[in-house]
Amino acid sequence: MSIIQKKLKISVIALNIILIFFVLGVFNVTAQNYSRQFQINDFYEFTEYSDNIDNIHVNQTINIPIGSDRWTVTGIEMNFSEIKLEREIKIIEDGGNGWDEIKKGLYALGAEIEINEPTELFGVEIHGALQEGVPINPLYIQIQGYNLGPDTPNGTILAETPLNMSKSFTWYTQMFPSAIALSPGQYYLVFNGSGILPQDKSIHIWTYNDDDPLYPDLHTSHFDTSWSTGTIGSPYRYKLIQKVNRSYNPEDINMTAVINATKYTISNGSVAGTGVLNIPDLNLNLTNTTLEIPVENNISVEMEFELGYRINLINNFFSPAQIVIQQGTTIQWNMFPNLQRTSEHYNYSIEFRYPDSWTNLEILRNNQDISTEVNIDEINNIIKIYNETILSGSSWQISANSPNLQFGITIQQSTYEPGQLIGFSVNAPHQSGNLTFIFIDSSGFLFYNETRVTAIQNLFNYEISNNPIEGRYYALIYWNNHTDAGLVVQEYNIIIPFSFTKTELVLIVTGSISLPIVGVLTVQSIKSSRRKKEAVRQKIYNKYQDVLNLEHIIIADKRTGLDIYDESISGKGISASLITGFLQAIRSFGIELTNSDRESQTIKLEYQNSKIIMAEFKNLRTTLIMKDAPSQDFVDAVKNLSEEIEEKYHAHLENFMGKTTAFKNLNYFISKHLNTGLIYPLKLNLTRKTRLTPTQKTIVQRVKSIMKQNKTDYFYVSQLFSEKKGFQMEYGESILKLIDKGIFFQKK
Repeated sequence: MSIIQKKLKISVIALNIILIFFVLGVFNVTAQNYSRQFQINDFYEFTEYSDNIDNIHVNQTINIPIGSDRWTVTGIEMNFSEIKLEREIKIIEDGGNGWDEIKKGLYALGAEIEINEPTELFGVEIHGALQEGVPINPLYIQIQGYNLGPDTPNGTILAETPLNMSKSFTWYTQMFPSAIALSPGQYYLVFNGSGILPQDKSIHIWTYNDDDPLYPDLHTSHFDTSWSTGTIGSPYRYKLIQKVNRSYNPEDINMTAVINATKYTISNGSVAGTGVLNIPDLNLNLTNTTLEIPVENNISVEMEFELGYRINLINNFFSPAQIVIQQGTTIQWNMFPNLQRTSEHYNYSIEFRYPDSWTNLEILRNNQDISTEVNIDEINNIIKIYNETILSGSSWQISANSPNLQFGITIQQSTYEPGQLIGFSVNAPHQSGNLTFIFIDSSGFLFYNETRVTAIQNLFNYEISNNPIEGRYYALIYWNNHTDAGLVVQEYNIIIPFSFTKTELVLIVTGSISLPIVGVLTVQSIKSSRRKKEAVRQKIYNKYQDVLNLEHIIIADKRTGLDIYDESISGKGISASLITGFLQAIRSFGIELTNSDRESQTIKLEYQNSKIIMAEFKNLRTTLIMKDAPSQDFVDAVKNLSEEIEEKYHAHLENFMGKTTAFKNLNYFISKHLNTGLIYPLKLNLTRKTRLTPTQKTIVQRVKSIMKQNKTDYFYVSQLFSEKKGFQMEYGESILKLIDKGIFFQKK
């Protein structure tokens, strides 16, 4: 073998080794440290307790104001006193078919009333009818005194009301204008027709019971020119509408309280006329703001009584919470309950039961630690906050820590190429919980996430796009349930395979034949040149891609919060004040801070389907909303834009109070840094004298043709790219240079 052949063989072997290492690379399968925080929004259950205590006067139905229908009644204690019948109808006679007539010549009929206890009389019911005619003058129903000797009415009228009666044989109610108080004794109920005129032909009937009377010893009397001596045995039919001044024992009248269609027996109290009701294990969900409890008895008479009660109330409500997960530190649990002081209930308190794994509990009220002012039961894991500690309108936060649970993942490899499938399995700490897989690209943006319930086999797969950004990616897998959480981070490398052109392979082989070292250097030179050229091309592509993703630009004065520039690129009509207010509110939640110092910081965050860049520099805040994640060059350009605006408009920003006329030329700086000229209409400067490349000349000719065809003096960059060929890198680069040279400029 000749020396040249040996050199060629060695060169080929060396070249193969270089290519193998370059194409395949070397990778290590290890979990990586990653400092980014992630928050999980959740809700935690709190319990509020309260007692409703009062003394009220009740007529038949108990109505207890609760103030809110959110409560559940868990217990009732009631003490009844002065239990009395309200208005009742006492039947004196209810049977019999005989009757007497009241007509011309027989002007009145009377029935004895016997009162055995102090009674309040409201009216009476009598049974009869108007047999014929209509009286000229009214007749009256009266209560008169009793003439003891002849057992007749004595003529003293205690109460009266005009007769209410028609032609049907039935009961007719006669109510007095006001109730009369009757002490025990005898009285007379008088059906008085003394006003009947001689020409009056009306006839009224009052029925009586001569068959089996309830009170056969009650006297009756009739009047023609005087009252006849009272007789017994056939009392008239009537009922008394009365109220007696007597206390009742609940059990004597089968007194019950009806709660949610269930009857609860009221027991006798320690003294006459009192009762008690205790229901310790109740589960009654309120449907309105008043607890209504009807009270029944076996004599169907309305009752009145004095009531003292204690109603035990409970309500469960949910507080928004946030779980903060970060590798290398403990899990942080934050609850933000809305607690309000109450004055309508007694013994009001809030209770939260926390898991065994939580430690370092801290209770903040208005951002001040008041842990010593609440009851933290570390044995039973209960936090109890009493009403006197609650200040209405205050903000609350309950924080705790738990261990960052470790769990394992199994991966296939850590280096991938475009279009390949990333796959791994997760060994979750517990069966109950959620597993979330998050993928972060090399620019730091979250571009994929998936959450699923923990299963026996937890397999995750994600397909790399065919045109990814090359670099270091992170897969974050966190598990959580309602009490514990943990995080594992895995680093991946996404590489775009390197390939040689035919010309480059000839150079490599030629160099290897002449001298192996030259061959190696040729490979390295080609790779270095290729990387530089690819980096330039990537920057050009990014400029177009970033500006096409741009949806909204907001520039605001950080000190006042007022907008000095607001433009919707996508035409969606987003409210600038709403966005800036939202961003200000969440600056401390779910954000990544870069280049952070006293004067400047850049914030990147994801919200719903948008990517948001917020750059702050001194008094200026620049916010951009984008459809997709921008390149790092664009993020840097936003920072540079903020710095130049601050530099040019420093004096105006110092004294800014909302007047934006001084900032009318901001679009020049925006176009300069963000290349927005690529989406705005552009005009052609034909007077500008500068040397153009053949490609640039071709583009200018195309612009003239487009404007002539559309009969406009402007054009759009998108019109220069054909749908068939798509984005042409050479055109893209030339258009940017034509803008830089002033050949293309933005239409105003």
